[in-house]
Amino acid sequence: MIKVIDSQSFPTEIQTMVIESVMTMSKNVETKVKVATPDMIAALVKVGLSMFDKKEYKQFDKGLIKTCIKSLMALAGVHSIKYFIPGETRENKVIRDLFIKNGGLSVLLLAEK
Repeated sequence: MIKVIDSQSFPTEIQTMVIESVMTMSKNVETKVKVATPDMIAALVKVGLSMFDKKEYKQFDKGLIKTCIKSLMALAGVHSIKYFIPGETRENKVIRDLFIKNGGLSVLLLAEK
């Protein structure tokens, strides 16, 4: 999946489908833990940051970049700290820390502007 997202040799439709599947897998905590690897986050961050570089922006489709940012938002998640869910709360914290360390938060903050 990482090679498909990161490579320009695959059609845009296939890249979009892979990124959308990452977004879908992020809805369940068990699969999110398996998907949210440093390499996956780095590949999504690379595509997300391409909108700020004119040379890279021409290489990626605009729809692909938007889908990538939505996928990063799904990986980051919005979690309430009011309730403790055994196992799930801890796993979400690990994913959130990994997301921040690999630059996912910076892409979302830059995309907001």
